[in-house]
Formats: sequence, structure tokens, C-alpha cells
Amino acid sequence: MQQTQNLGLNKPEYPDVVDIEDLNENMDIIDGKLGTTGHNHNGTAGNGPKISGANIVAPRTDQTQDIGTAKELRWQNYGNNHTIVDASAGAYPGGNANAQSAWTPSCPTLIGYNGVNTYGVRVDSARVADTASAVQWSGISGIPSTFAPNNHTHDDRYYTETEISNLLAAKAPLTSPAFTNTPTAPTAAAGTNSTQIATTAFVKTAVSGAASIVASGTGENYYWRKWSNGDMEIWGTITGTLGSMGTHTSGVTITFPVQFQTACKNVIISQPDWKGENAYIWRVLKNSKSIAGFSVAEDRWDNKGAGNPASADYYAFGN
Repeated sequence: MQQTQNLGLNKPEYPDVVDIEDLNENMDIIDGKLGTTGHNHNGTAGNGPKISGANIVAPRTDQTQDIGTAKELRWQNYGNNHTIVDASAGAYPGGNANAQSAWTPSCPTLIGYNGVNTYGVRVDSARVADTASAVQWSGISGIPSTFAPNNHTHDDRYYTETEISNLLAAKAPLTSPAFTNTPTAPTAAAGTNSTQIATTAFVKTAVSGAASIVASGTGENYYWRKWSNGDMEIWGTITGTLGSMGTHTSGVTITFPVQFQTACKNVIISQPDWKGENAYIWRVLKNSKSIAGFSVAEDRWDNKGAGNPASADYYAFGN
């Protein structure tokens, strides 16, 4: 004879003789399991064992022991008469009492648990948007009583869009800016040699370091000037007669209108300005330069132009 899997009830087979004791035994088993007053399973006498939270929590890895789905679950730590409700269909048990109640730390908190650690529960973003839009302004802490605050003002401390546009339009562009009035810039250090802007102060310093004329004089057929660094220049004109300006070894002395302080470094002389035939050349005699003057020597290749008056210009440089 076979037996049922769960209650162990006797199941006579075709060849077996039906025994009344087998039937009575089955009845006793069923009576003991179901109780005499119903199938409440509330733990009282005759109602079967109470089904508690621990009884309905199936192992997380064994979904075969799920007891089904719930429309409403009492929340253990939140208090009597408070439940978690499935409102997917848009209805609540007893009606929609208050859909705008703000969440507070005392409200139920859902959290995941895997047997070792807890973790956050992800909520559908659409539901978050629904609940966020239902939060009243007064339910948020640390904000003005109204938005925007009734007493706020946009006074002259704030720029308008038009004012900002006008200010930006008045700014010079980065490429080829054209400044007006008196723009300023940092003054570079003396001696700077770069693409940095040279201010008037920089230019003044640079120019003040250059030599300047401190004295000068002029007279008949001469001009001279002296520089702040001690250099001096003399321009003059000499006159003579072709053929009588000395020889290639002995020349005619020319005296400067003013003397150099230290030395005459160089003298340059032009050629005689006689426009007719001229076979004569005037030159500064070698080693004849001094602070007081120099000597002119004369060279020729024949006598053409001899006896004619002529003149030549010279330039002397020294200090």
C-alpha cells in the first residue's frame, strides 16, 4: 500500500483489500493537521500552528517555497495599522488618504539584504518623479517661505542683459585693438629687448641713457659739436692753390677751430673742387693728426690746374 508524500495518508491499490482501519487512520491524520474549528493557523487550540514571519520567509536561494504575492504587508517596526501597499493599479485599501505626505526618518525604510550585507534598493525613476512633484514647498527645510522670496529685488547691484551686452561691446578686441584715452601697460625693465609693449616711461629711460649734445659752435667755414659722452665732431673747409699745398712728405698745416680734449681719431678730406683740368690730389698727411689740427699733403701726375684756387671739405672725429 502506498502513502501520500506530505501527510502520509494510506492509498490502497487495486489488489489491496479496503480496511476500515486505514480509512480511520487517514481521517485522524487530517483531523490532527487541520484542527476542529477551521484552518486559521493562528496558534490557538484546534486552529493549527501559527504562521509567523519566520515561517513564511523562504530561503533566498529556494524560490519554490515562495508563498505567493501580497497586496498589503504590515510593517514590523513602524507600528500597528501601518502597512506597505501595492498601489500599481492606482487604488489604496480604504481610499487615497494623503498622497502628499513628506517622508521623514520615522517612515518605513526599504533595504536589501543578501544574508551578509545590506544594500540600497533602486526605485523606478518614474515613481521618484511622481513622488518628488508631490512634495510641498513648505515640507523642504532651509529654504525661503516662498519661491522666489517675496522681498527679493533686482536693484542696481545686478547687471541686466542689455547692460552686459553694452559693456562687452565696449571692450577692445584681442586682435589689433584700438585703444582710446590714455591706456597704460607695465613698464619693462631697462634694456629689455622683446615684443613687450614699450611705455613712455621705458622709452624715456632708454633715451636718457643715450648721448646728447652738450656744446656746439659755428663760424666761417666750420661747425663743431660735443656730446655728453665726451665725443666731439668738427666740420670745416680748407682753401689753397693747386700746386702749392705741400708735397707727399711735407704738407700744409690746418688748424681746428676748437681743439679736441684727448685725441683726434680720424680726419676725412674731400678732393679739390677746381672744375677745370686738375692733376692734383689733396690728402691728410700720415701721422699728422693732433688735438689741434692736421696737415694736408698734395700729390700730382702733371702740372694741369697748377696755380688755380681750390677748396675742400673735411670731417674730424675725436674726444
